[in-house]
Amino acid sequence: MIKDMLIALATYPEATGEGALETAVNLASALDASLTGLAVEVDIQVSSNVVADMVLDVRSLVREAESKSRDAATALCERLNKLGHAAGIQQGARRVRCIQSRIPEVMIGSARLHDLTLFTLGPNTGQQRWYAEEVIFGSGRPVLVVPEATAPHPVPRHVTVAWDYSRGAARALGDSMPLLRLAESVRVVCVADEKDVPHRDSGAVMAHLHHHGIDAVYDEIGSDGKNIHDTIRGYVEENGSELLVMGAYGHSRLRQFVLGGATKAVLEQPYALTLMSH
Repeated sequence: MIKDMLIALATYPEATGEGALETAVNLASALDASLTGLAVEVDIQVSSNVVADMVLDVRSLVREAESKSRDAATALCERLNKLGHAAGIQQGARRVRCIQSRIPEVMIGSARLHDLTLFTLGPNTGQQRWYAEEVIFGSGRPVLVVPEATAPHPVPRHVTVAWDYSRGAARALGDSMPLLRLAESVRVVCVADEKDVPHRDSGAVMAHLHHHGIDAVYDEIGSDGKNIHDTIRGYVEENGSELLVMGAYGHSRLRQFVLGGATKAVLEQPYALTLMSH
């Protein structure tokens, strides 16, 4: 069940857009879930440097940045509360001020106490991408990636589940069940030549979903020489899926070196609502 959702509200250098707020409220309403916004105001720590202060007036720049973050947090919380109230959902907003290095820790702690956490990602959201990655691998809870460029998103009616018979895929499938029940169509896709799977049992996958009241289509496709990310993206776009469900892969301490190809690509350039679990 998804009964309480969290949306990470970016306040600096760029604020979360209106479309992401609308997406979160729409989804919370459809799931009959509460929605909490977490706005983290930046606390910028600078060491004393006489030359820098003389040339750039660093302390003044810091005050401006912190003020921008604080104003964005106020505006986002007020807007989320207004949208939530209009939609008739239980909602709230929380503001936290901390130094940048501690932001992932704060977000992980909050995500662990919510059923689903939303992050808005786009080409210019590097900080949010870092936070999302930390939450995916550190919270033990699923994350819904919302593409910034195409928000707001409707409640997904057509869903693709990327399935490779792995632990990560199984976790993502289980976490996505409430969303699959909202869908009009669910497709499970397995890229047959992507990895060696000794025993593929599509019937068991379909039976598992059927027990949860979900009728799905199972497709086994080839990559035709493309990487796994491009293969799945092509399938999602061809079938008009609005939500992709996939396991997230990577080593928790060395993600910058061994983050899975599809995981890395989705976080860098999301193209559909994507639920990721690790």
